[in-house]
Amino acid sequence: KKKKKKLCVLYVRTSLFLLKDVIFALTVAIVDVHRD
Repeated sequence: KKKKKKLCVLYVRTSLFLLKDVIFALTVAIVDVHRD
């Protein structure tokens, strides 16, 4: 049972990390478009 909680934490951490990466990529893309 303890292992499942650890896996859940890892999943959430990975999701947040990927989400941050996607938001950063979108921000860069938007800034690039508006700079034109």
